[in-house]
Amino acid sequence: MLFSKFNKKLILLGRNVCSKADPYFVHNERNNCGVLQLYRPKALNAINRDTFEHLYVLLNELQHRNNLVIFKGNEKIFSSGGDIKELIKFTSIDQAKDYYQHPLNLFRLVHNYKVPFIPLMNGVCFGAASNLTVAAKKYRVATEKTDFAMPEAKIGYVTDNGSSYFLSRVPRNIGYYIALACPRIKGYDMNKIGLADYYIESERLPELEDELVKSKNTDDIERTLKKFTSEPPKHTELDTLIKEIDKCFDGDTVEEIVDNLNLDGSDWAMDIVRSMNKNSPTSLKVCHKELTLGKSMSLDDCLKMEYRLAVHHFTGKGDFSEGVRALLIDRDNNPQWEFKALHEVTDEYVDEFFKPLDDKQELVFKD
Repeated sequence: MLFSKFNKKLILLGRNVCSKADPYFVHNERNNCGVLQLYRPKALNAINRDTFEHLYVLLNELQHRNNLVIFKGNEKIFSSGGDIKELIKFTSIDQAKDYYQHPLNLFRLVHNYKVPFIPLMNGVCFGAASNLTVAAKKYRVATEKTDFAMPEAKIGYVTDNGSSYFLSRVPRNIGYYIALACPRIKGYDMNKIGLADYYIESERLPELEDELVKSKNTDDIERTLKKFTSEPPKHTELDTLIKEIDKCFDGDTVEEIVDNLNLDGSDWAMDIVRSMNKNSPTSLKVCHKELTLGKSMSLDDCLKMEYRLAVHHFTGKGDFSEGVRALLIDRDNNPQWEFKALHEVTDEYVDEFFKPLDDKQELVFKD
């Protein structure tokens, strides 16, 4: 999670609707186009439980009265992800169950949205925020300032909110790389690996938005997006590493992946090994199994699986509480993981995270 302060006044155009019940985002509607903007600048646009819930209600309404919806952050940051500081205040498993149903249902809503949903991913786009933007089937916009990451394994948790579905479908084992090594992916590389659909320079986003709100149909939208599209840089770091990533992260287990990296022996591979060694061994193994299972599962089944993973983490399994303590509370950066090494985490223990819940406790989808 990024910790720096940013404060910027928000300039709203058109008909502004920002109720007291929804203090963390604003929206306006112009020419049958809804524009939603996350607005928690002091919290780096972290998305809390109420924001997830209220976004679901509003987005569900907007798709029935608009031709398209634009979703964005401010000019420097999209979102730092889910509000971890809210999660650590939970005192009961029921609070965790209540929380996690909202982002999972929101991901599903966006993925099945009835009108074009256009996320403008500019700046930091971490965790739950990155999942929400990737949920859109197309029209996803990234810029040279986009900084995409899934850092959950660093804090003893697992990738969630639809990641088992979309990361498992990223080509050439890059999904495993993102989930296990937790690298930052630039916007121009997102475009190349299928996590974004258009690469547009950030300075052109205001003009792009003004043009998009004039769209009457999908042809207008696609024509506008193509008009503003720039050619992504060639020979980026990811371009140079793609073969190594594909080879090294092609393993049936996390241990095989680490062996592949050690066998590669390059400076890059050794940096990745050192980075993964800092992550929770339990989280690495659960993430790997989650993505492997997700390859052959439907979206709904993936979301149900992720809900089970979340609930089991809040029943005392795993390293989430220790990771949050070490990285976000005490900030000593010295987490004492439950298991010190990958070989100590048994398959039987990993399987515990995937066990079905009682029927009345499983994820319920909103219609």
